[in-house]
Amino acid sequence: MIHNKPQFFNIQKLAHEFLLKYWDGSLPIDTLKLAYNISKSNHNFKIYTYTNLAKEFNISIEKIKSISDDGYCYYNSQGIFILVYNDLIDDRRKIQWTIGHELGHYASNHLFKDSTIYKFSDGHTKDIHEIEADYFVKNLMAPFPLLNFIHLYYLNLLDPSDIVKISNINYTPACHIYNHFFRLTSYTLESIPYKKELEKLFKNSLTKFFENNLTENSFEKKYLDLIKRKRKELKINCE
Repeated sequence: MIHNKPQFFNIQKLAHEFLLKYWDGSLPIDTLKLAYNISKSNHNFKIYTYTNLAKEFNISIEKIKSISDDGYCYYNSQGIFILVYNDLIDDRRKIQWTIGHELGHYASNHLFKDSTIYKFSDGHTKDIHEIEADYFVKNLMAPFPLLNFIHLYYLNLLDPSDIVKISNINYTPACHIYNHFFRLTSYTLESIPYKKELEKLFKNSLTKFFENNLTENSFEKKYLDLIKRKRKELKINCE
């Protein structure tokens, strides 16, 4: 079946399921480590760098990059899913994002489905599978329940720079995620799939990570005692 619009809710649900199944709740979320966790439990899933792929199959990096500069995925003749990423890129956050994007194609079974072009309200168009893979990586690396937890638990101290630190992504996608998050209604946040489960998964590591990343001169540090008092008042229950 070919969908005529992106299946955002289903994609978000898949991303959260992958976190609950393959991630330990540590921060930041490392998509390469998560991909290796998948490969350990699924023998039909393999990961290659451009360097390793070129060496194993005796092909040039340039030929691989003619397919994609960043990364891509395919099923080989044995039915094994192959995720390939460019390890020669200096930007490690971009690599993390690329891997998460390709995991979106894997989780959604895109390679077994036909796609179509979606037209946005502003007139620009994009392949639906690519839209869904982008949405998957957003929800994988910066899940909204995690952002909401920060927003509530730390006296609304959430901005794109927090998302960069927590999710290990670049500032531009962090800004897009930030703007998307603050467009959500409270009802939408409460209806996000696996909200409570994700809050529980990340609660301890989030508290530790956030406090460890506060600098002595930061705005957040000045209000750390107030934040701690507010936590006790909120008594957020993740059980």
